[in-house]
Amino acid sequence: MKGSSAQYLHDRAAQGRPIRVGLVGVGQMGAGIVAQSAHLPGLKIEVLADIDPERARRSVARLGNVDPLVTDDPDEAAQAAGSGRTVITRDPELVPHLPLDVVVEATGIPDVGVRVGLAAAHAKRNLVSMNVEADVTIGRFLRRQFELSGAVYTLAAGDEPSCAWELVDFARTIGLDVIVAGKGKNYPLRQNATPSSVAEEAERKKMNPRMLAAFVDGTKTMCEMCCLANATGFRPDVPGMHGPDANSADLASVFKPREEGGLLSQTGVVDYVTGDVAPGVFVVVHSDDEEIVRDLNYLKLGSGPYWALIRPFHLANLEVPMTVVRVMRDGSPTLAPVHRAAEVAAKAKRDLHPADRIEGIGDEQVYGFTYSAGDFDEMGLVPLGLTEHATVRKPVTAGEPLTFDDVELDESSALVRAWHLQQHLDRLDEYREVAG
Repeated sequence: MKGSSAQYLHDRAAQGRPIRVGLVGVGQMGAGIVAQSAHLPGLKIEVLADIDPERARRSVARLGNVDPLVTDDPDEAAQAAGSGRTVITRDPELVPHLPLDVVVEATGIPDVGVRVGLAAAHAKRNLVSMNVEADVTIGRFLRRQFELSGAVYTLAAGDEPSCAWELVDFARTIGLDVIVAGKGKNYPLRQNATPSSVAEEAERKKMNPRMLAAFVDGTKTMCEMCCLANATGFRPDVPGMHGPDANSADLASVFKPREEGGLLSQTGVVDYVTGDVAPGVFVVVHSDDEEIVRDLNYLKLGSGPYWALIRPFHLANLEVPMTVVRVMRDGSPTLAPVHRAAEVAAKAKRDLHPADRIEGIGDEQVYGFTYSAGDFDEMGLVPLGLTEHATVRKPVTAGEPLTFDDVELDESSALVRAWHLQQHLDRLDEYREVAG
């Protein structure tokens, strides 16, 4: 019988072989992981990559590490990491090629996500990704590459998709039908939010303004629920999901079929709410078995036949070690895209004009909006992640989704090239399925 995750880390520390971690991105989430590592003797962050090496140096200095090696030279980095000296580099693709057990990618930048992902697959290094933006763009392609390499690709515990997946898996395992799975949205939805409009709030919260804008404009929620959709096979019931203003006590009555007084035209969907559920996640489950209804009523969940199960928190980067342990101990992912149920499109925040350049997620031009994969394909929409550095070819009115006719993609981008390969592999899968 396997011991607990804590025992596993304790044993690794006692044996003098802590899990060797390379961290890409030392922003808010990454810095938290570094600080947390001081309390995890069975886990050691040996390599850090960040566009700002001084930020990484300050982060490890708080742990008492005052002599890291700052280098982009592969030989110097490998020699230092092999001798136990902490390495800091500007080159994220170098990290997987150093003597490590797990790479944790915490940038939230799709282009970095694919480049680190492909480097990790090539080097046969396990990858724990906090980059849902990359996953919803080229996650299926990355999963395939890691299957070929024999390493593990996984989304991290602690983010809403993984936390909601735990509830889905729990409900399915005990025989309940899952009607909807979702999250509480922390910020009131303002789809026209930009870095400049949230700058003051970002300063107060010590956040990157682009990151905060992506939270407020709904992009982060759309990516997270798309990620959950592609792990579960669930779809958004309507484009953009319903997103009602609903509290915990309302979930079971709001998320049920329309013919029974709820919002839903189908079951097995992803959605989100604003209200007291944030920062938690939820599922609404159903049973028409009289014995189960009686048991759940006795256990004070209500009279049914719909009930809400709520996890009232997600601990973001603080839960990442759970996935690191799972990868090393069990060789299995916390969450991975095994379906193509949904896609995140780009909608215009303002009127866009020919020759406008799109700067990317959380900026001034576009926000994310989730569609079922079928609707997305039928409309010819562009994945949100591919629009970074794209050039507008035709006028697009504010609030309209962007199609491939509307923009010229940056075909030199590693992300765009990986997406084309993913499309090719998807078509091969469809052909094989039809051919039997």
